[in-house]
Amino acid sequence: MAWSYEKLWKRIQNLGINKSKLRDEAGFRPATLSRLSRNEPVNMAILARICQYLSCNIGDIVDLKKPPLFQTEVFYGGDEGDRTLYLLNAIQALSQVSYVPVDLH
Repeated sequence: MAWSYEKLWKRIQNLGINKSKLRDEAGFRPATLSRLSRNEPVNMAILARICQYLSCNIGDIVDLKKPPLFQTEVFYGGDEGDRTLYLLNAIQALSQVSYVPVDLH
């Protein structure tokens, strides 16, 4: 999964705030600004300070981007044929799973 702070950059641009001013006013280090610029995860306390400074909620400045379900390079490598074989193996494995209810009383 990947983080995206695109909404943060658009928000500060609309408010006429540059990244350095955001860093100084919200009170975080240059290294954190670098992490934000590279769409890397940062401490929730930092995001809370940014939200407080911008008077917004976390969903207004950050998104969690999920990779496509069948993104070959991310999950198992190989070509289209490998993907089909992977899915068939997964289906076969799931069909062999049994469920036995347990009485907890």
